[in-house]
Formats: sequence, C-alpha cells, structure tokens
Amino acid sequence: MVAVPLLAAVLRAALDRSRPLHDVLALGLLAACIVAPYGRHYDFPVLLIPLFVLLGTRLSEIAGAVLLVALLLLPYSQYWIMARRGLVGQIGRPSPEFLFAWVPLFLAGVWLTTAFQRSRRPTLTTREQATAFHLGISRSPGSRFRGQKRCRKP
Repeated sequence: MVAVPLLAAVLRAALDRSRPLHDVLALGLLAACIVAPYGRHYDFPVLLIPLFVLLGTRLSEIAGAVLLVALLLLPYSQYWIMARRGLVGQIGRPSPEFLFAWVPLFLAGVWLTTAFQRSRRPTLTTREQATAFHLGISRSPGSRFRGQKRCRKP
C-alpha cells in the first residue's frame, strides 16, 4: 500500500529533467528504506546520501545543524534506554533493532516538508535568474533572497 505512492514519486522525480540527479538518488534510497520490510542498523548507511542532500541543498544551516544533532543523539539515546531496560543482547528474544525504523521515516518527513516548502516558493524565470546572477544576488536554501555584492578586483 505504501510502495505504489513511493514508486510513483520516485518515477515522477526520475522523469523530471529539471530535477538534479542527487535528488532522484536520495528519494529512491529513502523509498527503498521505507518499503523494505525490515530496518536493521547495518542498512542505515545508505541514508547518509539523503541526509547529505538535505544538509547541502534543501535545508538552511540552522535547520541542518538541528537535524544532524538529532540524528546523532536520538538513536544513541534510544539504544541507551533499551539497554537500561534489558532489551539489548538477550538470547531467545527478537532483536529490538526494528525500533529504529523511525530514522528513515523521520528523514522522509523532513524531505516531504522541504519539498512542500519549495513548492510554495515563487519560481524565477530564466531572465530573473540571469539578472539575479549578474547583480550577485544569491539564494540560500530555506531563506529568501539576500543581496550580496561580489567583490571585484579593479
């Protein structure tokens, strides 16, 4: 039930020629981690690619720092709590590592939030982009336009 909408989203992103390759790859990896019926800790390194895409192109510096700190501290905190309750390392009981399935869901939620925010922003025409480039106006992820004069050597 979840696989079909995710497949449609990845296919739509892959067919969109204006979409960068790193977006398509990251979205495909997120979809694969969500659709897979298991979520072991050794499967999570592939989530570094969507994380790096989020940090590099889709989030502001502050939001990216908060996301990075959350993804570093929350899994360790969860593992510590599970260890304190005796859920880790018991023979004969199923491994509670499936409880880390929130990690790809969390990244997918951040991805969808940034996609929604991007869809609400006004897009620039080619002429407006060229004018902004000529004037040295840059646009940082997650923020409005800000004027920055480039220093030119005389």
